[in-house]
Amino acid sequence: LDVSFASEHRTIIVSEPNDTRMFEVAAARTVDGSEPAKRTSFASRVALRAWLAEQVEKAATVLNARAADDADQVVTLVTCMPGGARRALVFAVQRSDP
Repeated sequence: LDVSFASEHRTIIVSEPNDTRMFEVAAARTVDGSEPAKRTSFASRVALRAWLAEQVEKAATVLNARAADDADQVVTLVTCMPGGARRALVFAVQRSDP
């Protein structure tokens, strides 16, 4: 994954009719598309932060190594990679400033 591109595009804005949220990309990694380790819920904030810290540790591109320290919510964006069954995962944490 291209670090300079990621650095220039680290803010994700999700705009809905009644709300706008901003997320900061913490890290990105590529995985095999059949990887079963998908998480959609966590028992606690501690569990969420531990999982995010693990993902950042495994990431090829890290923009914020300390993102897990304060994370209360994580958005994972997934896209296909050219030429196969690989997927790019982008992990982003919600920012407090809209």
